[in-house]
Amino acid sequence: MNSKINPAVLQAKIRELDTNIQKGITRLHVKPHLKVMKQRWGKPHNRTFLIIHWDVNTQPGEYDYVAVFDKDPLSPFDYIPYQFYWVSKLQSKTIITDVVLKESTSYFVAYYTYLRDPIDVDHCDFTPLEIVSVHPNIEELPNQDDGLGYSIQPHPRISPQDINMEQTKEALVADLDDGNYQRHDPYLTASGQSTLGLGNDLNLTFDLNWFHPNRVSMWDYIAIFDRYPEDADDYIANQWCWVNNYPNGHYSTAINFDRNRNYYAGYMIYDFTEKKFTIKEVTKYYTRSHWMTELKDSIGGVRLKDLTIPGTHQSACFNMTTPLADAMTQTQTETLQHQLSDGIRYFDLHVEYYSKYEDKFWFTNGEWSTEVSVMSFLNLVNDFLADNHEIVILDFNQFFYFNDSSAHDELIEMITNTLGDSMALVSYSQDVTVGKLWEENKRVIVAYDGKMQSGKYQDDDRLWPTIQCQWPNAETIDDVRVNLNREIDLRHHGLWMLQGVFKPSEQSTPSQSIQDLANIINPNLSQWMEDDWIHKNINIITSDFYLGNNIISIAIERNLARGRAAQYSAV
Repeated sequence: MNSKINPAVLQAKIRELDTNIQKGITRLHVKPHLKVMKQRWGKPHNRTFLIIHWDVNTQPGEYDYVAVFDKDPLSPFDYIPYQFYWVSKLQSKTIITDVVLKESTSYFVAYYTYLRDPIDVDHCDFTPLEIVSVHPNIEELPNQDDGLGYSIQPHPRISPQDINMEQTKEALVADLDDGNYQRHDPYLTASGQSTLGLGNDLNLTFDLNWFHPNRVSMWDYIAIFDRYPEDADDYIANQWCWVNNYPNGHYSTAINFDRNRNYYAGYMIYDFTEKKFTIKEVTKYYTRSHWMTELKDSIGGVRLKDLTIPGTHQSACFNMTTPLADAMTQTQTETLQHQLSDGIRYFDLHVEYYSKYEDKFWFTNGEWSTEVSVMSFLNLVNDFLADNHEIVILDFNQFFYFNDSSAHDELIEMITNTLGDSMALVSYSQDVTVGKLWEENKRVIVAYDGKMQSGKYQDDDRLWPTIQCQWPNAETIDDVRVNLNREIDLRHHGLWMLQGVFKPSEQSTPSQSIQDLANIINPNLSQWMEDDWIHKNINIITSDFYLGNNIISIAIERNLARGRAAQYSAV
């Protein structure tokens, strides 16, 4: 769900769904115990804001929200403009609003959940669980300042253009700035959300990201632009954040993902000499459908096992046959064609055999089938190779209902008949260079884990062994990091893969979907690749919902550096 979508629009969308699905939406069943307070913020804000807190230990409903009203809330949509907050998107049970407390105004705060309308039983509606009237003598929190009257952080909802920067503490010492700026390389990713009742939301939205989030200045901000920015305030309305308030270097916008339009991430700082915010860094979002070809002069002498190759986990699981199981089986939002055009070059493939069908081989996640046939993907790869000079790795590594060798023989025959002339030979060895594959025009590597179960193709030189990898079982994101570090430090022979996925046990995360878990690990993967692993060799790296990380761009930069190093060493 888009975090900025307003409740009225969301209700209209939900009402288009089947009634049974509407009734199955999770909701809060207890009183949230709302508490409204006030807090004075120091300069440059110099205002008193409403602060909202609630105290409930149970899981909130999927579409619960809190809103602030300046009149009796007869309708759930009559809140003060923009003063609604989706509970599931908040990182704590406290909301810092930008409602400036005025003694002459009566305020109300309401907590809404989504459940069956008691009047019209065929529909569900937002229903208040609690409404609180705000009195002038509400509790006042300690001032948000440093003891000298200056704010210790930017207010999260007050825009840079509404700040008088000359009233900040930094303005007093601006002349002492040594001019050492730490680059943050802003970039855009895209992610969706998931609910167990409705499945994955395919309306992805852009996310703003930046590196070195622990080395930012207090008044730096980042924003998304829909044209190349000439001025710091040209960003799309409301689509910005103070980077100091997001220590993980990641912020979700409300802008729908669109690879066919131009979008830019801009990083801004305040120039106390010019007395204005200025653009320090800009990065455009773009696809990398020809990245290998573009690096041809650099990476020709690099061994394939020394390249960093972006891949996807359970690559074909973007279109499942059982929509209600999407949240626990779907691993991607993008078609295989989009994956290729975005720059993905490794594909993790699990196949199911249907002996009674004319088209017998289909991709699957365990025993949950997709609507993607193997033949359709082989034809897609064939067309892609004909139109491009890229190199692709297809890893067939799990097979379901292959009850005898004939099923493997039939699948291998399909693969070799479709891709045979393009298939690289195992006899090239694991030390084969990218240039060798281009020279021989053998630009697809087919790894096949069922080769020895075949009756006819056990000695076929076109079928490579499956790619080495370890499944990183982990209960926390820190455990994932430890496991991946351990895998990277192993001595690898030949092609190998790092699985950048987060898969805790079902007991520890019973209600978290694959999308939810991907949203946790993907920003971390980008940070780890750029910081922790910048000098480590990583061959193939896969992820779920890959648009949520920056692995493709980072891999390209690593490969460019690797190619240059190989050229220098050859001199």
